[in-house]
Amino acid sequence: MDQTEGFAPQTWRVSSNQAQALARFIEAAKQGEGALKADHVALRRLNPDAESLTVQQIAALTRALQRAKVDCEQLSVEGWKRWAVIVNGIALTGHHIAKQGEDRSSARFGVQLKRAGVSDARVTRLFNARGEAFFPLLQRVLRLMQSRKVEPNWAELGTFVLNESAEHAWGKRWAEASRVRFVQDYTNAKL
Repeated sequence: MDQTEGFAPQTWRVSSNQAQALARFIEAAKQGEGALKADHVALRRLNPDAESLTVQQIAALTRALQRAKVDCEQLSVEGWKRWAVIVNGIALTGHHIAKQGEDRSSARFGVQLKRAGVSDARVTRLFNARGEAFFPLLQRVLRLMQSRKVEPNWAELGTFVLNESAEHAWGKRWAEASRVRFVQDYTNAKL
């Protein structure tokens, strides 16, 4: 059986176009008025671990995912939660879009952690965590990055979020390889 059989392409990966579309939608909502502004507020307050979401949060999340061309009909409950983590993270921190002439290594999540001044101990705890223990630690790191005005690369980080503790073998391998790469980038970053 093909390892990705049964998975829509958007359910295991966040493309840079999707991350940019989400960031543009959220930024437009932030600058907007009325219902658009309410979407921004709902996405910032979104708690993916909550037992239930408000109607406004569900609607805002659905609009954001549709803007990014995520096939919402193919998402499981766990998929919805993980995309909620991604959208909420972009609403909190923004999304790093590489500027022309910028060194591509600066767009790596591990380098961005170093630039934000995330401690070695916190990075170790974050990437040693698995399953449900991972997401609260990620939220704390994202809030730290926001306070330091460092925008993560959500194409890279989002794909990791979708595959963290995956049930399928391909996702597990992807997540483990990403963990190693993030830590290597963090360790090797020269600021």
